[in-house]
Amino acid sequence: MNRPPITPTPRRCELAVPPGFAALRDHKDTDHALLEAMRPRFGDVLEALDAAGFPEDDLIVAWDFTVVSDEFVHRDLIAARDRTIAALDTHPIAFTVTSDAPIGDGKLIRRKLTGTLDAPLFLTQDGATSPGTKIARDAAGLPALQGFYQIPFTAIVPACAYAATDPVAMVIYGHGLLGSSGETAGGVQQTTAAELCAVFVGTDLRGMSTLDLSAVARALTELTRADEVMEVIEQGIVNHITLVRAMRTSFAQALFVDPAKANKSLVDPTRVFYFGLSQGPSWERP
Repeated sequence: MNRPPITPTPRRCELAVPPGFAALRDHKDTDHALLEAMRPRFGDVLEALDAAGFPEDDLIVAWDFTVVSDEFVHRDLIAARDRTIAALDTHPIAFTVTSDAPIGDGKLIRRKLTGTLDAPLFLTQDGATSPGTKIARDAAGLPALQGFYQIPFTAIVPACAYAATDPVAMVIYGHGLLGSSGETAGGVQQTTAAELCAVFVGTDLRGMSTLDLSAVARALTELTRADEVMEVIEQGIVNHITLVRAMRTSFAQALFVDPAKANKSLVDPTRVFYFGLSQGPSWERP
């Protein structure tokens, strides 16, 4: 004999409201130090939940906790930025050109330049890409300047800059995921530089550049090494702040010049713009 399946009748089980939560919710005093420490902000917790569609009458228990403060999140990069700017104020940026040639026939891009420049260093192990490199810290736990080191740069100067009536703008280029400064001279960037009649310049975002592939791989397989990526990105931001300063000073005065016009500068140091790809870093004007 076939019997129909038995469908259980749903039963609602009322959950008990913990007395500590009930006391906070109902504004009743307790002698529990931790509960009383939470009371001043508990109204904000209930208001936030109510705004999200969870009125206090429907709650069994609720709490909040601070994962990290805004000050803690921002303090590393703010300190690195401020110390970078202070270091650059007393250190004229030296640079070395390793190649300088037109792209193709030079009708679109007159010069593609590669080289290195000085940048403040905040990493351990002289900034090496070997395991263990991270931010060097002072007694207060903030990024500590370790001197200067060499960072790469790539720049493209469109032919139109030499015929322009006025000095042209400059664009700092932020490369894509795990890329490099070499992307600055890519095909799209060449076309854009020529159409805008602007000089494009880029460097590596340390922490998430091609140089850092091994560190990223180590962090993905062992999360305790994440600081070897995330902290090193701070150096990447420092590198870009330094590059902008170089563009406004050393590069404008001695690199992006026209020898046929007594080394007159081709660029306007007050006009610096930003063009970034998937992870191109934002920057703050030094």
